Amino acid sequence: MEMTWIGKEAYMNANGKWTKMPPSNTTIPTLRDSFTEEGLKSLTDVTFEGEDSVDGKPALAYGYKNVTPVGANPFTSKIWISQDTGAPLKIYVEYSNGTLNNMTVNYDTETKVTIEPPVVK
Repeated sequence: MEMTWIGKEAYMNANGKWTKMPPSNTTIPTLRDSFTEEGLKSLTDVTFEGEDSVDGKPALAYGYKNVTPVGANPFTSKIWISQDTGAPLKIYVEYSNGTLNNMTVNYDTETKVTIEPPVVK
């Protein structure tokens, strides 16, 4: 299964067929949502883990614990922040329960991107 979100519009590809999901007044949580003033209140055990690099780019690594916005499932995370731009380069998350064990997200803030809604048949 593949999902594409554009703002509040969602599309799902199941077995090669795209369908538009019913309208929703919510958007999926983003990394940025976790680092708002309110989101920072739920972070615990924040540690500076040192200087590192991601794809040859100098980064500062931080670890922390938090809970998911929906269901309040606990997780631990490590994030790499670009020393040059302050933008996230990578995040690794380990979940202590649920169906997802871990997740790695690599951020590309340099490549120009255009997102078009998929063709719904």
